[in-house]
Amino acid sequence: MALTINFMPAYAEAPAALAALKADVDAAVRKAAAEGARVVLPANEPELCAAFEAAGVAVARADASFGYVYGNDTAAARLFAGEKPIPSAVTGSAADELVGGEVWLRGEGAPKLVYVNGATEPVELPAKVSVAELARAAGVEDAKAVYLGFPQGDMVAASTAGDVLLASDVVRVLGADCCMADELLRICREYRHETCGHCVFGHEGSYQMATILEDVCHKRGKSG
Repeated sequence: MALTINFMPAYAEAPAALAALKADVDAAVRKAAAEGARVVLPANEPELCAAFEAAGVAVARADASFGYVYGNDTAAARLFAGEKPIPSAVTGSAADELVGGEVWLRGEGAPKLVYVNGATEPVELPAKVSVAELARAAGVEDAKAVYLGFPQGDMVAASTAGDVLLASDVVRVLGADCCMADELLRICREYRHETCGHCVFGHEGSYQMATILEDVCHKRGKSG
């Protein structure tokens, strides 16, 4: 069984694993070489790719325009076989173990690097954090809701008590002036472009959801 480390950002605007890698590239290269691991890196990061390759670490230079797909172990394994990175229906079905780059470098339960409200630099937050703390990190005083992950994460009310688990690199804190219908439309529009094209439900269903909601938001909705 091969160990594959995935450094591909699920979302281009939130490269948390790459940020963790760039904090100490030499240490990451030594760790990968010592563990006999192979790595998946964006093709538009040639210097990072070359650093691993110089140490004898196998590198798959992946297309960064749809990085989310490489979180599936089958898709990642197919890269090293010279095939298209078509994912399996369920992550965990491949023979090779796939680990996210941030977890591999920082460890399970370590503070999470998160991009909040479109920031270009991540903030470090506890893996389990309160919704109120997320609102403070975003600088939003009158938060209405917090969206954990994009575009397929959980939306929680700002009044939610207790901690939430940060399992995504992206957090959006929505203020009182945010129209939730417009926000949902924006989510659906972006979700249309996240499909891998492997099944009809994702490819056609995401298009239909966005189209229907756009009609609703522009007063063209129908009861049927």
